[in-house]
Amino acid sequence: MFRLLLLTLLIIGSVQAASAQTNAPRHLLSKKLIGAPKPSRAKLISRSGSTTVDSERAIYSVTLRNGRQTTVGLEVFRDDQTKQLWVGKEQDLYVSTEHGLIGLKVLPGAIFDSRGMLKIEDESSLTNLSDIWRIVDETITPEMLVDFHPPLDFHGALDDTFLLLSPTSSAPGRPRVNKVSVLHKGEIQLDISSPGGDYNAIATFDDQTLNLKKLILDGKQVFPK
Repeated sequence: MFRLLLLTLLIIGSVQAASAQTNAPRHLLSKKLIGAPKPSRAKLISRSGSTTVDSERAIYSVTLRNGRQTTVGLEVFRDDQTKQLWVGKEQDLYVSTEHGLIGLKVLPGAIFDSRGMLKIEDESSLTNLSDIWRIVDETITPEMLVDFHPPLDFHGALDDTFLLLSPTSSAPGRPRVNKVSVLHKGEIQLDISSPGGDYNAIATFDDQTLNLKKLILDGKQVFPK
């Protein structure tokens, strides 16, 4: 697992390298909005199932401390059922829980979770996304844009083999997310397969801490043992 995470970190290298220097003076980083936010759709999963909601996405260019540039996608949408507002990095899918919205992004060798990067006071009164984007642009710092959150922790219950492109490969691949469910016990359940579809796992996480509570690998419980 350590070897795969190391490879994953190298893939996202420039972003993590910037975020690791959080004590450096803020003025050494800069951000710039590239164009205007554009309408999009976000995949949202709740207890009632999966749906898509209207959203807006924008791209920021961030100049890193070494002078290099990277781009970061931001997304804004509201969960119509709970009225929760997501203001954060663009994710592959989102999960609506009683403790807030969670974003999930699948990358080679890992599944990353994310919370919204900005809480807006009296957000329920803001119905115009243009007003929200104005607040975002005024408030978001370059450091927030390149901040890095560690991946979901499977506590070693999924070994390196599960996250490889195939059992005979040495390169990490993207795990397949077959289904995400919001359970009635304050839990999120992920049904995932290995990149090549050779293995299957059902992982249950606490929806507030995102700590792993249970993992079933190919029909056998491997966590907790």
